[in-house]
Amino acid sequence: MTKEKPAAKAPAEPPTARIVPMQDHEGTKPNVLFKGRQPEEGKAFTFIAENGVKYRGLVDEAVSVDGEVCVSFKGDLSPA
Repeated sequence: MTKEKPAAKAPAEPPTARIVPMQDHEGTKPNVLFKGRQPEEGKAFTFIAENGVKYRGLVDEAVSVDGEVCVSFKGDLSPA
């Protein structure tokens, strides 16, 4: 009797997010708003902007409020 391997899961499609510039004491930083699961701080996060371009950035802070997640990034975003 042979064991069948479970089918590999397809990678999840990155969420579509709205880029929102926000001001803090260091200047203006890109933030994104989307509905979905909150990413881990310090990890890379990839998303698709409303214009269809895929971006990636390192998560500085992620906060979930009323079913929407706001993510701020360490440094700039780069095309993925």
